[in-house]
Amino acid sequence: MATSTPSRSAPAGVQSPARGASTPLSPTRITRLQEKEELRHLNDRLAMYIDRVRSLELENDRLMLKVSEKEEVTTREVSGIKLLYETELADARKVLDETARDRARLQIELGKYRSDLDEVTKTLKKRDADLLQAQQRNKDLEALHFRSEAELTAALEQKRNLEAALADLKAKLAKAEDAHAVAKRQLENETLMRVDFENRCQSLQEDLDFRKNVYEEEFRETRKRHERSLVEVDKEQATATGSVTIEEIDQDGKFVHLKNNSDEDQALGSWRLKLSIGNQKEMVYKFTAKYVLKAGQSVKIYSADAGVAHSPPSVLIWKNQSSWGTDSNIKLSLVNSDEEEVAVRTVTKTVESTVEEDGEDEEAEFGEEDLFHQQGDPRTTSTGCYLM
Repeated sequence: MATSTPSRSAPAGVQSPARGASTPLSPTRITRLQEKEELRHLNDRLAMYIDRVRSLELENDRLMLKVSEKEEVTTREVSGIKLLYETELADARKVLDETARDRARLQIELGKYRSDLDEVTKTLKKRDADLLQAQQRNKDLEALHFRSEAELTAALEQKRNLEAALADLKAKLAKAEDAHAVAKRQLENETLMRVDFENRCQSLQEDLDFRKNVYEEEFRETRKRHERSLVEVDKEQATATGSVTIEEIDQDGKFVHLKNNSDEDQALGSWRLKLSIGNQKEMVYKFTAKYVLKAGQSVKIYSADAGVAHSPPSVLIWKNQSSWGTDSNIKLSLVNSDEEEVAVRTVTKTVESTVEEDGEDEEAEFGEEDLFHQQGDPRTTSTGCYLM
């Protein structure tokens, strides 16, 4: 008779996936738990078959004992009773044969299950190796994740800095747009003024043409008796309180020349050159924040129309100014970051005249001719008006 066997519980260290884990499990961990659960079921089934075989063996022993007892009884009892027990013995033998067949079948299944168990054990070992590799890969990925987070933090910080710079540029752009609007209005006003000046110039030109025709004949007569030559003289004055001096202002207005006369480098960051030409508005050239004039070296700062390439530190370009000026009265000042004038150069152009006289008769007529020259030489006077 078969006996019931208690079911084996799962190992204490393994929790069934159906019960739910307190923390999320990786796919590799879940697969491993499932394989262990399948192995536990196989072990339970194997244990059931072993218990079944044992119960059948016990049943066989009991039946063999029962057969022996029956054989002893049959020898003592009558032949009628013997027939009855032989029938029961045949049944017992039939049960025994069936039990033997079941046992053989169970042994075959046991061998198969042992083979399956070996295969599952090999698979489990391989899965354990795969798990170790996956754990190592997970560690590498975590390290990569930490590096990525650090790079992301740095990128976010750079993004914030760029956003701040962008906001500053937008503010400067707004100011520039406002200045552009003001300049546009000024340009419109100046355009209206230019039209008015052109009209006035046209009137003056017509008057000048009339005067020219009047004086031209008189000039030809006067020229025969009097020769006058004009000489243009440039007077320059330069002063300096520091090591940097303004060496030269080009007569054609193409460049200015600065020199460091000391034995030490001079930082010119935020220094400025202030240019005053006649009665025009003062113009300012500003050095870059990191510019340094080396000891004993010089630098030429060219205007935008000079046709010279920018080649720092010895050649700089003033991109917003077409000329350093060719007027008769030019003042150039070098101002440091404390608004102190450390060097000044002024250029004053004057016209000197020399007179050659042919005789005493011409001396009497000089007063009238001098008046003629004060009013202007019609042949040398410009025939048009120019607006800057």
